[in-house]
Amino acid sequence: MDYDLLRNSFQIEKGSKEISEEELLEMLTGRISSMIDENTDLLFSLLYRLDISEAKIKKVIDRQKDESISRGLAKLVLERQKERLRTKAKYRSDDFYFE
Repeated sequence: MDYDLLRNSFQIEKGSKEISEEELLEMLTGRISSMIDENTDLLFSLLYRLDISEAKIKKVIDRQKDESISRGLAKLVLERQKERLRTKAKYRSDDFYFE
């Protein structure tokens, strides 16, 4: 799966090897945790740009005791990226035929 948008948005080093979804989740969790401490405005700006619903973000924040906010937000980011890629694949321009 292509995670370049997430790597660029959250300033995660690409590295030379392909990383798994779980590894990316861990990297995102760490980066989001840092952003919560250092630059919350930027974090919420990125979440808005990635089109993650406010209701989902609020739900993660409200259930803080079940898991860390950072990990919950990282899961939302990954899920949104997967959804975006599925939509992109479904509506590829080369799949349409016009006469």
